[in-house]
Amino acid sequence: MISGTITRQISGPLPPASELEHYEDVFPGAAQTIISWATEETDFRRRMIEEDAAHQRRMDWADMIRSYVGLVMGAGIAIAGFVVSYKLAIVGSQIAATVIAALDIGSIVGIFVYGTIRRQKSDQEG
Repeated sequence: MISGTITRQISGPLPPASELEHYEDVFPGAAQTIISWATEETDFRRRMIEEDAAHQRRMDWADMIRSYVGLVMGAGIAIAGFVVSYKLAIVGSQIAATVIAALDIGSIVGIFVYGTIRRQKSDQEG
């Protein structure tokens, strides 16, 4: 005795027309139900894709705003550090002024190095 299996793969939301016809023969109205389901599913997927794209645009916008706010805040803090260092140098605390200026410059350099490394890792992953 010889036995075998036939496998058929269907691509897309609808079965072939011959199968739809067979469904209709077995259960009247089934073809229309299947076509309606496929249409609803396609509409749903399109809506989800559009909503996902809109969400991604909002997230990109928020990231850009967050980045600019971070730049402005960082610049403000750096300037404040230099002002404090300058004032300390004027009143005669050169050591404290030097330490604050060094920490300020070191922080700025560290942030840029960290950002560069993070961007490089992100580029390699994406």
